[in-house]
Amino acid sequence: SNSTLITYNPLGLEKKHANRLFFTAILQLILLFWIGAESYYHPQLIQSYDLFFNIIFNFLYTFGFYWILIDVWNYSKIVIRLKENNNELSTQAKNNTLLKNDLDKVISHLKLKSFKIVSIVNLSTFILLNILNISFILFIDNTFSRFSYYLPGTGIEGSLPLNISVISFLIVIISPLVASFLLIFIYKDLNKIIQANFENLMEELPEENRKNIIENLTKINKKFNQKKK
Repeated sequence: SNSTLITYNPLGLEKKHANRLFFTAILQLILLFWIGAESYYHPQLIQSYDLFFNIIFNFLYTFGFYWILIDVWNYSKIVIRLKENNNELSTQAKNNTLLKNDLDKVISHLKLKSFKIVSIVNLSTFILLNILNISFILFIDNTFSRFSYYLPGTGIEGSLPLNISVISFLIVIISPLVASFLLIFIYKDLNKIIQANFENLMEELPEENRKNIIENLTKINKKFNQKKK
C-alpha cells in the first residue's frame, strides 16, 4: 500500500552524520596540506608549529565525533506517516480528532533519560580528551611522550620533523569507540517500543494500513515479529 510511509531512524540521520565527519575530515586534510607546504616554504618554523598542530588537529578529530551526536535526539525516532491523499484514511480522519491534524505518529523516540546520558558522555569525552591532549603537550616534555613525523620538507635548512604527541593514538581509538557505544545505546533505546502505545495506534488505523505497517516494520527489524502475531 502507498498510504503509509515508515521513517526508521534508530541512529538518527546517517547522511547527516557522514556529512559532518566528512567536513571535519576535510579541515584536517587542509591542515595537513598546510603543514606540509610550510615544511617547504618555511622549514625553520616547523618546530614552532608543534603545539598548534597537535591541539588543532586533535580538536578537529574529536569534534567530528562529538558533532554527530550533539543533536541526535532530534532525528532518532521511528515515525509512521499517513498520507493525506488516501481516500480511506481521509474519510476516517474526518471522524477521528486524533488523526485530523496529526498524520505523523511517533511510535518510538529517544527517551529523556537516555538523551541525558548520551549528552553527558558525549560532551565529557570531547572535553576530557582535549584537556588531556593539551596537558600532555604542555606539561610532559620527553622523548617518550612524542614521536617524529617527517614532512616533505624535513631536512631543508636543517629543519627537524614535526613532533606528534603519543596521546594522539589514544584519541584516535577512544573518540570513535565512545561514539560507536553511544550509537548502539541509542539504537537499543529506540527499539524498546511500548506495546500498549503501539497497539492503540494500530487500532486507530484502517485494516489495510495496519497490515502494511506491521509487514514493513517486520522487514526492518525482526523484533516486530511479536507485534505481527
